[in-house]
Amino acid sequence: MGIEQPVLRREPHRGDLVRWVTDYMLYAADDKGNAWPHNPVYEYGIVMEVSHVDPFAVIIFGMNSKTLFVANTKEEEIETVSAAQRGLLYPTTEEIKKYEK
Repeated sequence: MGIEQPVLRREPHRGDLVRWVTDYMLYAADDKGNAWPHNPVYEYGIVMEVSHVDPFAVIIFGMNSKTLFVANTKEEEIETVSAAQRGLLYPTTEEIKKYEK
């Protein structure tokens, strides 16, 4: 058995890919009758917005559920899978008009 590394709780940023457990594939019982979850099922999402008041309060778009929801990444078990590059580029007004139909 390996030692689990602690999850570092850093402040999330807009564009980060995050995940959280929504269910488990199975539960196994030990000889004392305790049930333990195995094989987690993850939901993935993108951080769409970060609060200006609380840096851990975010709005996340769930990729499977196709919904937006508010979460606190400090209190809930949401982990960052991939961090977005800092300084995301946004299209200019001219670029948007160029692709409008």
